[in-house]
Amino acid sequence: MATIAEALQAALDHHQAGRLAEARILYGRILAVAPDTPDALYLLGVLDAQAGHFDAAAAGLERALVLRPEAVAYRLTLAKALMASGRTAAAIPQFRAVLARQPDQAEALTALARLLAGRGEAAGPGGPGGGDPGDKDEAAGLFERAARLVPEDAALALDQGRCLHALGRLDAAAAALARALSLATGTIAAGAHITLGRVREAQGQEDAALAAYQAGLSVPGLSVSDPSMAAQGLQAQGALLHKRDRAQDAAAAYEAALVLAPDLLPARFGLGQVLAGLGRLEAAADCFQAVLDRGPANLMAHEALWQLRERQERPDQALAVLDGALALAPDRPDLLFARARLLRQAQRDGEAVSAYAALLAMGDLAPDLRAAAASNHATLLVARGEIAAAAALLPDIQALVPGTGAAGMEDCHRLARLLADVAPVTDQAWDALGHLVAWVATEWRARDYFWKSAYYLALETGNHLLGKPDGAARLPRLVAAVTAAAMGRDPLLDPWFIFLDGCVALRLGHERRARDCFAGLERALPFAAQVPLGDDFQRWTAAAAPLRAGFDATLHWGRTAPGDADEPVVLVAADSGYVRRFLPFLAASIAAVAAVARLHVHICGPATDDLDFLAASAPGLRLGWSTEALDADLHHETRLTYLTAARFLRLPQIQDRYGAPLVVADIDAAFLSDPARFVAALPAGRPVAATWGPANLAAPYDAVGGGLVVVGPGDVARAFAQGVADLLLYHWDRSRKGGPVLGYFLDQVALVAGVRFVLTPDRLLPVHRAGRVYRLDGGAGAGPAMFVPIVPEKALPDIDARLDQAVAALRAGAGRQVLEAFFQIPPLADA
Repeated sequence: MATIAEALQAALDHHQAGRLAEARILYGRILAVAPDTPDALYLLGVLDAQAGHFDAAAAGLERALVLRPEAVAYRLTLAKALMASGRTAAAIPQFRAVLARQPDQAEALTALARLLAGRGEAAGPGGPGGGDPGDKDEAAGLFERAARLVPEDAALALDQGRCLHALGRLDAAAAALARALSLATGTIAAGAHITLGRVREAQGQEDAALAAYQAGLSVPGLSVSDPSMAAQGLQAQGALLHKRDRAQDAAAAYEAALVLAPDLLPARFGLGQVLAGLGRLEAAADCFQAVLDRGPANLMAHEALWQLRERQERPDQALAVLDGALALAPDRPDLLFARARLLRQAQRDGEAVSAYAALLAMGDLAPDLRAAAASNHATLLVARGEIAAAAALLPDIQALVPGTGAAGMEDCHRLARLLADVAPVTDQAWDALGHLVAWVATEWRARDYFWKSAYYLALETGNHLLGKPDGAARLPRLVAAVTAAAMGRDPLLDPWFIFLDGCVALRLGHERRARDCFAGLERALPFAAQVPLGDDFQRWTAAAAPLRAGFDATLHWGRTAPGDADEPVVLVAADSGYVRRFLPFLAASIAAVAAVARLHVHICGPATDDLDFLAASAPGLRLGWSTEALDADLHHETRLTYLTAARFLRLPQIQDRYGAPLVVADIDAAFLSDPARFVAALPAGRPVAATWGPANLAAPYDAVGGGLVVVGPGDVARAFAQGVADLLLYHWDRSRKGGPVLGYFLDQVALVAGVRFVLTPDRLLPVHRAGRVYRLDGGAGAGPAMFVPIVPEKALPDIDARLDQAVAALRAGAGRQVLEAFFQIPPLADA
């Protein structure tokens, strides 16, 4: 009969040869005869662990350790079995015991480091994983010891980098990940790239982060070998692209992540945020609702969804979602504040008043929230005619400190309107309004406002008053309050406050005072002194008539764009540099949306090879051009204004040349539909279209925008164009003869005067603005006419590369979606 030792060796031979069933039988027979044989218990535990029977393995190994507590191999195997069965809390002390006997046991160091790093994710007071905030620190030390023992282990280096990243030790994390990348391929390399992307993002190196994410996602086969990792990499990439205002790219990344991992809630939530920013509100709502369906206690998703429903002007739906958030956090004052605001939007004013009153009765309300609640409460009271009650809240309201950026500026405008509304019952409100404008004039840099924001705040408050039955009579009080508090705060703003004073005087019929104000601005705001008052327009345009022939002779004709006399022509004008920068994009946009189109380019100060450039920059269009020389010694403001106004100065000549309707446009822009639609939208009796805003104190220069003006056929349109050109020519001639410089906005001054004195407003078709898009509807059988200028994109550091990419895509036939992506606007309906 074989001894125990011989039977054990035979079982081990079977085990090592892969004959596991035979080994299991022999181990069982040995233990049936000698149940306290530690090596048999140990080896059967190893066999159970190999078969995935971790609980059975742990039970046997624990018995073996009772018999031989000093056996490090037994304890290490037990620790691994406990870890594999998910019993982390039991595994950790076993790994610690191994390391107490063998401090350089690399496998134990690595496993314990990974367990502690993972447990640290749940660390915190009462954390669900029972972790300790120091677990990750201990894990980092263990990873470092393990890495010294097995420096060639790429997976270890990756996990070390992840741990160091979580601890915020970014340089050390980057070094560990670089080591991993030097050793790894495949999934481990992908994980290292993606984690390095997170590190670079945390270091503020966003370009490097995007490159790292892309490198990880480009590892061949990642989406098959580890779809979860690929999805998380795409989610991280999408979040950073969204942060960098690349919304379309971010949406694509999130959508790709969700194909791989439909339940990856951060990607679903992030996609909702992107879609909301793109104006695809219902699709965004579906994303947020999907997050809530999978995680009803997700407070962020509740907040995102109610805010989106508010944006959709669905206050009842927003309230329903917000009430779900309040069920999770019933005492959050900001949510109670939002609920009061939504009640007002739902026209449940009585409930809103009560909600604000209850909020203001809370003793521990933060000062900023108290001020905002008082402001909104007072606005409600004003709407109910309770002006005195609203004024009583003024002490709390005055504590309101507007935020930063565009949202902060909107805070300022709301507050200013409220102060103007309560001013009839308390002079304190006028003082507060003046001080608010002065504060903006002083703090605009620190608050990230536009430098003219204080002027616009005063202007828009005046426009608000114009909408009140007795508001015009209160305008002098507004001007007095603003000038008393704000004049002298910024020398660049003072002329604008004087201009506002003149606009108020003009609105109230005090033309002499308006003339005095405007004339005094000849040096600071030259365009103000060039606004025609009284009979100025008739006198100035009459004086320009003898100048026309000489001015016309300075235009050099190139080629006339071929086409029928009634076929519209797009007219743009710029200097050579601007033509080269923006014309290819404009021309490509027209070619992408119009089957046939005519474009005339007028170049001021052409370069020698501009004509060759024109031919190459507008393929698919019927192109015409003209040029004129510019004096190199022009004052910089005169030059800039002339370039802006050149298309209107030359408008009568180009009308005569073509005898066709003209769509006069900014060159730094794009057409989103056939330009001919703008002409088709002109009804009988309205031969000119432009933006039009006469209910504006700044109407002398701002009632018409020059970005897009449609000039149809007929004598009225011809007279309008001649009047605008003559007013510009008059001031151009004066400037050339030593008079004042041409004031920026002079083109708009001339257009406003042309509408008022030649066309008359009733014969102007207003072009509407839908967000950034200029739009006209009503063409017979045609869809809407749409146009969008390039404005915020000009500040992007890679604007020229973006323009080149868009032109290439448009010429390749990608269509209008290229333009929608460039301008980051939602898809537009063509009906």
